[in-house]
Amino acid sequence: MPYPGQSASPLELQRSEEIDMATNIDSKFRYVLVAARRAEYLMRGARPKADNPQGDKPTRVAMGEIDGDMVAWGIGPAPVVEAPAEESAEPESN
Repeated sequence: MPYPGQSASPLELQRSEEIDMATNIDSKFRYVLVAARRAEYLMRGARPKADNPQGDKPTRVAMGEIDGDMVAWGIGPAPVVEAPAEESAEPESN
């Protein structure tokens, strides 16, 4: 906390900011995962979906696209749990 007359440090400002999540994403964790995946695509050469991308960094561009509902994402099917294979009662012979 800064003293009166002092401004807050950049680290304090960064900690106090909340992530403005898009309405279609259910958690901050998923927001970060989707943004990271989209930023990776942008770094590999994908074109930004926004006409006027915010900032130069791929992560900021990806976050702007997510906030503008320009990125489609989905949860894959639930993993199939296989029953463990039963072991035979007979020991292997050499």
